[in-house]
Amino acid sequence: MTELYAQNGVTSEFVETSQNAAGIKTPILTVSPDRSLWLRFLNHVAKGSTVGLPCYFKLRDSNGDPLPPNTKVAFYVKLAGHSDAYKVSEKIKNISFWNQNDITTQQDVDNIDGSKIKLQHPEMAEATGNADHVDIRDVDDFLVEIESDAVIDWSQSRFEFDSNGVEGPHDL
Repeated sequence: MTELYAQNGVTSEFVETSQNAAGIKTPILTVSPDRSLWLRFLNHVAKGSTVGLPCYFKLRDSNGDPLPPNTKVAFYVKLAGHSDAYKVSEKIKNISFWNQNDITTQQDVDNIDGSKIKLQHPEMAEATGNADHVDIRDVDDFLVEIESDAVIDWSQSRFEFDSNGVEGPHDL
């Protein structure tokens, strides 16, 4: 179990935040394990009844307002030696669930399925559909990308992965 989060301008180990460009798909959070380590993101946790990696978030703009409900969210992996990042999750096309529920409610066993984002095989892989996990080596980046009409303000925002959905860090 590993805690990976960004909250009100503070980040956990391995996490960096960045500001998005309005109207353009942009990374807002990057997970990069330290040298000689790797992390595993799981598509199955012992909570809820559906597959997916539980993610809890409140994304706000500089006025403290939630990002618009039509904000899109997806996970990407940027592999060492590749110039492009590859999508490794379903694309969430509406963040109303996260906007309407506080973090505690998102984490509640009765609501946790609504907070899950399904991991998928990378776009470049031969396999299709849901993946059991996504591994990130020290030379790779796991990206949370959004497309929103508003710009995130990390001093007022929070994003965290359920600690039961991340294994490691492991030695290479």
